[in-house]
Amino acid sequence: MPKKIIKLALICTFLAVIFAAGALAAQDTLLPIRDDFYRESYIQEYGEAIYLRHREVDAALFGEYAGALAAQGITVTHTGPFRDYVEIGITPYTEENAGFIYSLLGRELLQVVEGQPAHLLPAAASDTALLQQQIAKLEEALAAKDAQTAVKTWAEGVKTRNGALQYALLTPGLKAVMYDELSFGGTWTTGTSSPWVEEYEIITTKVAPQKREFQVIFTYTDSTKSRQKVTDTVTVVQEGENWFLDSINDKKDTLSEINFTKGCYRPDFNTLPAEIKSWVEASRLTAGLREKNYHGHRFVLVTAGEKPTGGYAVEIKEATAKSGQLEVKVQMTAPGKDDFVTTALTYPFDLVIVAEKELPLRLVELD
Repeated sequence: MPKKIIKLALICTFLAVIFAAGALAAQDTLLPIRDDFYRESYIQEYGEAIYLRHREVDAALFGEYAGALAAQGITVTHTGPFRDYVEIGITPYTEENAGFIYSLLGRELLQVVEGQPAHLLPAAASDTALLQQQIAKLEEALAAKDAQTAVKTWAEGVKTRNGALQYALLTPGLKAVMYDELSFGGTWTTGTSSPWVEEYEIITTKVAPQKREFQVIFTYTDSTKSRQKVTDTVTVVQEGENWFLDSINDKKDTLSEINFTKGCYRPDFNTLPAEIKSWVEASRLTAGLREKNYHGHRFVLVTAGEKPTGGYAVEIKEATAKSGQLEVKVQMTAPGKDDFVTTALTYPFDLVIVAEKELPLRLVELD
């Protein structure tokens, strides 16, 4: 493989990791959380008048007037309490568009401002999108059309200590499991300078439809010319027209075989891809029902927003198709008056992968 391609993959993957946090688009919908989840702390901070006005504004903008705003080409980027009024961010901001908002809601306790995407500078968004496209094209070029090539390319990555090249040959689930190991603190350099891989041999051990197992025998050497053989067992699966590694020794793709119970599956958060973790961390600050498609998996996230203490919880119970929608049934709990809780701010959430991939989401809060 040309060294220029390997080097470019290394550089671009590293840059993409830096900029990825919060950059992938997610679809958000309004989450109707009961007042008792945040009413008391909200009113204490901003007053009851602002609280009631904020609820009224959200219900109108994301419900009754959503169609009218879309027809005018207006996007509401945020609403929130600010000093003694409720702030509404919109794009594009013009006096005419601001006037349209005021005509719907009045001016009392309101201020319409130019909307800015949360946690993301416009220039960074553009740069990130370009980097993501570049990485996608590089990985597309590196994708193997047969199992043997997939293993050989991965083995070259091990030999050259190129973590980015190895990463490109993995399934999404195995990428999540091996991200920390392959990125190695952002350097994307694996292994050690001594001993190093001198050569390798690939042996086919099992063949099945759309799946192959191989043993890769690496020969290591060092400055003393001593030699040692280490054998790795890898499995390769076919996804579409390409082949990817989905297990290396005891490291396996945890997303490849999901058993859905009641229409959803709750993954181990610690083994999730960095993109999903970053999305969750950026989203959990505000209440909402959100979704993200990641390599064919539909992730659904329910967040309760900021809470003044511990003791609050969110649990997605099931996801059921009904009347042309996917009903996401959620149980929310708050601490009792006599419960012992931590005094630190908390941001409860729950994250699942749902089996249904097409129907629009609808949140159903259980009593």
